[in-house]
Order: sequence, then structure tokens, then C-alpha cells
Amino acid sequence: MTRIDPVAQYTPRHIMNTRRNFLLKLVASAGAPTLIASRALGQDTPPPVKMEESDPLGIALGYKEDTTKVDATKYPQHKPDQKCSNCALYTGKEGDPTGPCTIFGNKIVTADGWCATWAKKPEPAKLCTIPGFPNHLRVPAPGARRFCFAKHFPLSPARHRA
Repeated sequence: MTRIDPVAQYTPRHIMNTRRNFLLKLVASAGAPTLIASRALGQDTPPPVKMEESDPLGIALGYKEDTTKVDATKYPQHKPDQKCSNCALYTGKEGDPTGPCTIFGNKIVTADGWCATWAKKPEPAKLCTIPGFPNHLRVPAPGARRFCFAKHFPLSPARHRA
């Protein structure tokens, strides 16, 4: 009776084939869900919808495409200089005639429009400017409610400019 050595039957070539097959199966099984998900979820986003004055939410919030056409008796808090373009909820670019508004679910509103939820856009924070100090490490200026280390602990009087 011939005896077969169990170690001898697994030659290095056999091990390589097994590893190669394992890696191919691993790549295929990892890539398939990614491919399926990219097909299913990779759809183009629909174009943004324009906000209409006749929209139920627009009617409820008194939205007008032109701020000069707002009824002053119905909305006494309205001022002529209040526009969507200077509202904190308007996320459009400065100078564009239209842009998305967060209160209307990012529907497109006119920059000259108005609604009852208008809120003044905050002023940008003033930063301490120290020559040679990296921009990303700047701190708000002394008048901006936070402590300015450069003003209170200057390296030298000439190095700080407010």
C-alpha cells in the first residue's frame, strides 16, 4: 500500500492557484455591490425648481418675487431694503439674479424677492492681521467677541495691526 504524504500534495503551484482564485473571487464579490450601487444611486439630480408666488408655502410666508410689491398693511415688518439677496437663508451667489433659499427647500428664488422669514445676513468676522502669520490660523479681532491673542500678547508692538 502506498502512502500519500498530505504535505506533498500541496505544492507551491497549487497554493498559488488557490490564492489567485481567492483574490479573484474577493475582487469580484467586492466590486459587484459597488457597481450595482453606483448604477442605482448614481442618477443625475433633478434640476432645481423655481419658487412660485402661488406655491402654498410661498403664500403662507408671503413670498413675492419683487420686494416692492409686498403688501405693507399685511406685513408691517417689511422694509424696502430687505431682499432675498441680503437674507441669511438665501444661499445664492452674490450678484446672481436668482439662487436657492433654504426656507423653501432650496427652491430657486429671485434675488430681489422677499418673504416673512427674512433675516439679516450676518457680517463677516473681522480677523487680526499679523504679518507673517498664516491665514488659516488667524483669530477674530478684539471687537468680535473672542479673545485676540496677538493684541493681548504681542511679540512686539510693531507686529500687530488691527
